[in-house]
Amino acid sequence: MNTALPCDYAALADALDRAGVLTGPAEAQATAVALVFASAKTGEATWEQHLLADADGTPDQVQSCRMQLHALYAEVTRLAADDFALRLCLPDFDRAPARARAVALRDWCRGFLYGLGLAGRQGVVTSGTTAYEALQDLAEIGQLDADSVGSGEGDEADLMELEEYVRVAAMLVRDELRDLPRRADEQG
Repeated sequence: MNTALPCDYAALADALDRAGVLTGPAEAQATAVALVFASAKTGEATWEQHLLADADGTPDQVQSCRMQLHALYAEVTRLAADDFALRLCLPDFDRAPARARAVALRDWCRGFLYGLGLAGRQGVVTSGTTAYEALQDLAEIGQLDADSVGSGEGDEADLMELEEYVRVAAMLVRDELRDLPRRADEQG
């Protein structure tokens, strides 16, 4: 998996926590990815407003968090076109326990679906397409019971495969959203 998207999960988690933001790094990044993929014109402003609405940190802590969020959104935007650049913002695979990674993966899926909803694009993916099936899968993964994830070798391998599947599923949705204007022109 290409690691071109530099999301320091721990640093972002710390900045969000210090600012008093309840959303975690995985969900925050996923919402940004969905807004960028959906070409939401007010995506960053909407995203930032959503994340920082209930922040209860000091003004300096909130501003520091805002700066990290801005950098993350800019990087997501820059790399959105590359099929291999997207790396999910998840805890470090070698250091974090499987349960923590499973929770973050579940939150990533929820954030992605939420972002599509914020952009008004969740219901536009055509039923019967691969992207539609991918959205259904993301919704199912968003219900993952992280307590059921063990730390055995087989569970670790399954979790790694699931992480890659989520990344690919998000890219399938991106491709479907890109094709919508072209299909509308062909039908019009």
